[in-house]
Amino acid sequence: MTKRWIASGTIVAAVAVAVVAWYALRGGEPAQAKTAKGAAPIPVRLGSVTRQSLPVTIQVIGKGEAKSSVTIRSRVDGQVAKIEFKEGEPVR
Repeated sequence: MTKRWIASGTIVAAVAVAVVAWYALRGGEPAQAKTAKGAAPIPVRLGSVTRQSLPVTIQVIGKGEAKSSVTIRSRVDGQVAKIEFKEGEPVR
């Protein structure tokens, strides 16, 4: 019977210490009371939501390198008479 009373008393004491510690760490007052006493309310502005596209652009300075290269050889011997493309032109 005495062990039960000791265990119950220990639990009650632990809960009481926890409640006092929690109350002390919170500052002792409810949050609404703190706001009402010391500080003015914070102004809030509302805005409308609109759906629109955002451009995705990345500007970087760097160097591009090809993963691989190829060698182009003609199947027949002879001279090139005309080049039908310009350097840097997209390939179709």
